[in-house]
Amino acid sequence: MSGTQYYKWSLALPILLPLLVSPLQFAGPWVPSSLKSASEFLTWSLVFGGIPYVLLAFGLVWWMRGKGEATVRRASFIVPLLMLAIFWVCWFAYALVPEPHDIRASYLLGGVAMSLYVVVVGYAYVMLITLSLDLLRRLGAVK
Repeated sequence: MSGTQYYKWSLALPILLPLLVSPLQFAGPWVPSSLKSASEFLTWSLVFGGIPYVLLAFGLVWWMRGKGEATVRRASFIVPLLMLAIFWVCWFAYALVPEPHDIRASYLLGGVAMSLYVVVVGYAYVMLITLSLDLLRRLGAVK
């Protein structure tokens, strides 16, 4: 597998990881509370960011066609900011559907708080994907 292919496949991680760990929050007492909290955190990231992220991922797959690994790697560092822009478009759409003429300040403040969450989680995924690619390359699993 090439580095560019790895980046394409890694776009599924922010969807698959929350889906895989979400059952842990309902597990019995044998699961540590910190693991349950992490599972809940990732599940909520999917709830609030799932639709915007899917839109972003489809756009990135389309954009990556014919791009070299170095270009994709550099672009990966701005992806959380792109996600933030798409998140805000969706956030306003969520606000406008129920009450098209009444966007409250509390709703906007919630979006600001969620923006920090989007950026922090986004860069955590970028770091995880970048470091795992370097590790897989050292192990010979990625060219």
